Amino acid sequence: MATGNVARVIRAPGTIHLDPLNVSGPAFGGVEAGKVQSIAFAQQGTEFEIENEGLGEITEVLEGENRFAVSFFARGFDDDAVEKLLASNYALGAVSGHAMMQQIKTSGEIHLGSNVPGASTMPRSVRVLFVPDDTIHVQALLLYRCIPTFTEGAEILLQRKEELGLPITLRCLRDANGNTYQMGRLSDLSLAP
Repeated sequence: MATGNVARVIRAPGTIHLDPLNVSGPAFGGVEAGKVQSIAFAQQGTEFEIENEGLGEITEVLEGENRFAVSFFARGFDDDAVEKLLASNYALGAVSGHAMMQQIKTSGEIHLGSNVPGASTMPRSVRVLFVPDDTIHVQALLLYRCIPTFTEGAEILLQRKEELGLPITLRCLRDANGNTYQMGRLSDLSLAP
């Protein structure tokens, strides 16, 4: 993540669902993007401290920005996950029919998809639902609108020692109704609170 210290609040295996149609499984609709071992939720806003110069101490603390990011490692290289999470570089393999990621030169032009510096990322925003394997004791997480990207500094390792997967960070935004996220038991979450 782009932040320094990140407290992992959900450290349990579960499943990521993209653009779910409901939160009352077992079928959530949308796209199942695969299994994750843990998911990190971070508030990136910082409180503002006001110091009283006469006392030499902090006398007030103002609320910080409402910025949130979620990161996880999606196990494997699922076609649907690549298409939904990395849409700007997604292509369909002409022979295999499986997902590809690319940034190539075609017909004399650089192919960048929608990943052009300065272009809006809103067309590739997704709703994300994390469903823990243990829905009784572990919190679920619903993100109403977020922009997926590779986790800063992360790598896709194509080797025997490390598991293949997609290191993803989600930048959380408000949806059209003003909702950003809900975290709690799956039975308490709602797509339209």
